[in-house]
Amino acid sequence: MDDLPHGAWVVDREGQYIYQNRMHRACFGDLSSQLPDKDWMPADQAADWVRAHRRALTGEVVRHTRKIATRHGVSHFDTTIVPVFDNAVIIGALGLAINNDPWIATQREAEDARALLDDVIETIPDAIAAYDRDDRLILFNAAYRKLYELSAPSIRIGSRFEDILRYGLAAGQYVDAGTTGEQHDAWLAGRLAAHRDPAQTALIQQLPNGRWLHVRERRSASGNVVGVRTDVSALKEAEAVIRHTAETDALTGLANRGVMLNALESALKGQRIADRSGALLMLDIDHFKAINDTLGHAAGDQVLRIMADRLKASLRAGDTIARLGGDEFAVLANGFAQEEACEVVASNLHRALTEEINIQGRLLRPGVSMGIALFPRDGNSAAELFKSADTALYRTKESGRNGWTLFNQDLGDRLRRRSQLREDLAEALMLGDIRAALQPLMDVASGAHVGFEALARWSRNGEAISPFEFVAVAEDAGLGLALGQNMLNRTCTKLAALISEGLDPGFAAVNLGTTQLKSSGFPDMLQTCLERYGLKPEHIELEITENTLLDRSIDQIRRALDVLRDMGFRLTLDDFGTGYASLTHLKQFPVTGIKIDRSFIMNVETCVQDSVIVRAMVELAHGLGMTVVAEGVETPGQLAFLRSIGCDMAQGYHICRPQTDPALIHAWLAKREPG
Repeated sequence: MDDLPHGAWVVDREGQYIYQNRMHRACFGDLSSQLPDKDWMPADQAADWVRAHRRALTGEVVRHTRKIATRHGVSHFDTTIVPVFDNAVIIGALGLAINNDPWIATQREAEDARALLDDVIETIPDAIAAYDRDDRLILFNAAYRKLYELSAPSIRIGSRFEDILRYGLAAGQYVDAGTTGEQHDAWLAGRLAAHRDPAQTALIQQLPNGRWLHVRERRSASGNVVGVRTDVSALKEAEAVIRHTAETDALTGLANRGVMLNALESALKGQRIADRSGALLMLDIDHFKAINDTLGHAAGDQVLRIMADRLKASLRAGDTIARLGGDEFAVLANGFAQEEACEVVASNLHRALTEEINIQGRLLRPGVSMGIALFPRDGNSAAELFKSADTALYRTKESGRNGWTLFNQDLGDRLRRRSQLREDLAEALMLGDIRAALQPLMDVASGAHVGFEALARWSRNGEAISPFEFVAVAEDAGLGLALGQNMLNRTCTKLAALISEGLDPGFAAVNLGTTQLKSSGFPDMLQTCLERYGLKPEHIELEITENTLLDRSIDQIRRALDVLRDMGFRLTLDDFGTGYASLTHLKQFPVTGIKIDRSFIMNVETCVQDSVIVRAMVELAHGLGMTVVAEGVETPGQLAFLRSIGCDMAQGYHICRPQTDPALIHAWLAKREPG
């Protein structure tokens, strides 16, 4: 006993100390006699000490924990005094005193650490919770209960994680848990599995109050599952703003092309019955550029916003409406299986879109062209449906605009034909199969030859393809520049050959496409071509159509025309009178002449209105210092009328058909004399 780290002692029946171990003597000194008074031991402690021993000597086991003064100061002791028997007779008492100061210090440190931990986790705004190996809650902060406010009554120390989840499910705490019992069971099983075997990846929870939580859990080395829930609502709101910005057209508030493509792809997967059939409508505003040109871009923006509002008001909430760009819109309407139902929707929509608009105090009645494709009939992919709807839209524009066309088999055949034409045209350009025909232009007053118009000719497998068709195909397929270069080279070759033979071919009018005018290298290419054949700018006249001037890259086209004019080329506005805002174009662009469309010339002998219009066109052009060419002259009477009103030049079958045979071209030039 002498080596015990605790105080031990023995007293006899009279209370005399007969044994003290080393630890007891160090604390209380040598007590070989009755407990003496000591200056370091308070009187009440000494009295209690004596009473405790007396109780033990009467047969009682005495235990107490208290502060006791020692020679070194006051310490906390757990004291036990037991009687010692010899044949049922008490012969003394044995005492043991354990100093609790180290344990109390440890406890105090633990309590301080726990208090600090509580302070820390309560200061953290994130929700913190820990569950032991049996999934019982052993620690949480106030934020945990606050965020899960509907589950709060079940959140208390000792609660099982599953019980808290079930309570929250019944209270509607978890938005992503579904609404049916089966959905709740599936959600609960998944959440429990993730909690009991937490991975490194986190999960996102949406709460019914609109908040979003980022949940991260891991199992510690001690086997506890520790989790942190961070409120990421502000981040989610920022993501929503960014997503809205990325997916929304800023001007109209409609969806953009990307959203429309995603919605269409989703519908085509047919996950919902209502999505398994429907319609894709593509539409644009007729002559929208003219509104921008005449009323300004602010007015054009107002028209676009009004159209967007009308689309939203006319369609169902579940329909997807997008602005594809410029004045182009698209609508995805699910649930249509019959053409008749789609026709009704198209009719009502077109009527609503074309109602009068008050813009800057002016009443406008916009025209709207629409193309419609049904799925799955007209395509099984977004690309196919867009192509079908675009083909139908193109057909509407061909038919005079301001209406709608439903894609059908005939249009499908045309689509396939255009696709084949694209392939064949690319091959024809490589093989040099596109030829140039020259149609003479005559001076109306004298009858003398003044020049030619170069017209593209292409025969595919014995079929003569209309230039109107294959030129449009070339522009759509990105072959416009190659086709234009081919025609320019062939035209220059013919002119140079005629000049080398001592003939005077005059000039050749060459049609320019949008692609050529948008190419920054076109002026240099044109100059190089002339130099190669020994020609000058006066040998080539460049013709442009109003459709070219309606392109969205109009500023780039205007700059190109200015460069060509400065190089010395004459610029003629082709098909004059058939476009929109022709007078505006005469004012805005460096045009040196106009060519009156054949649709006006063909009736000048029988229609007073057409004759008046043609006369006015000639007078207008001459008033602006421009020359006038009339195309499509097919009768002597038409030519006589043009001569009477002072038209400068004319071309047409009455004068001469387009020629590809050099001998016929030579014959024409040889016989033409003024008169």
